[in-house]
Amino acid sequence: MFQNATAAGESAAAAAASAATAVAQAGNAAAARAASEAARDTAIIQADNASTARQAAEEARGAATGAAQAAARDASAVAQGLGTISGGPVASINGFKGVVTIPIPAVADLGNADLASAVNAGFYRFGSPVAGAPVGVSNGQLLVLRGPDGAATLAQLAIGSNGLVHARGMAGLPGNASASPWRRMAMLNEPSQLTDGVMDLSKGMRFHLGINGSTVALSFVNVPADSASVLLEISFMIGGGFTLPAGSVWANGTIPTIVTGKRHLLYFEKCFVGNVGWYVSALTGFAA
Repeated sequence: MFQNATAAGESAAAAAASAATAVAQAGNAAAARAASEAARDTAIIQADNASTARQAAEEARGAATGAAQAAARDASAVAQGLGTISGGPVASINGFKGVVTIPIPAVADLGNADLASAVNAGFYRFGSPVAGAPVGVSNGQLLVLRGPDGAATLAQLAIGSNGLVHARGMAGLPGNASASPWRRMAMLNEPSQLTDGVMDLSKGMRFHLGINGSTVALSFVNVPADSASVLLEISFMIGGGFTLPAGSVWANGTIPTIVTGKRHLLYFEKCFVGNVGWYVSALTGFAA
């Protein structure tokens, strides 16, 4: 019986030791798990910090690049008289943050070259062309648009420093290109006040002239190559007179009655055929 009791005691001690070992191992496992979770949380935080830092670096780089490009393009635009074209900062455009620059088309300088030499699509500036420019137009801008075939045809739009707009087409490119006459776009608010009898058709087709006792010689300059219709309002206040431009003929060969103290409208139409230059008719006797 004494031996059985001793064996039972040893078994109980062994069981207690095993239990203690299991408890210790469980504690170690819990500690290891906690350490692993802490390490994972630290890694997540570090990854977030790295992502934030990378995004900040990209934004800073993009802003610096955009600012440099904006400065360069702005300087180019100012040199060409185009003004600045950068904008920013912006919140985001396609994921890009910082200064955003809008590209501008280059402006080629034709100088005084023939405007017919501008056959590539784009923007041009010109001075006093030796040929190919609308009558009386200088120091202006030219827009060239290629036709749908991309090769044989184009359109040119010329804007003079006086604000008048002319257009024409060209065909037969490349090689023996032919151009239509320039056609000036009419404006309804264009009457020009004359100080003498010279009507400059590069400035418009409507004129007003006051005659106060003198005789004024009427004439035209910068006449378009194709057609022209001109209206002249004359205010006859205290007498005087006028002579018609060279090559002018009255309707039916009859000179109308033009009296003082009235307003009169003279209508000139450039002749298409014959040897004369202008057909002239008049509406007379309007109240001054």
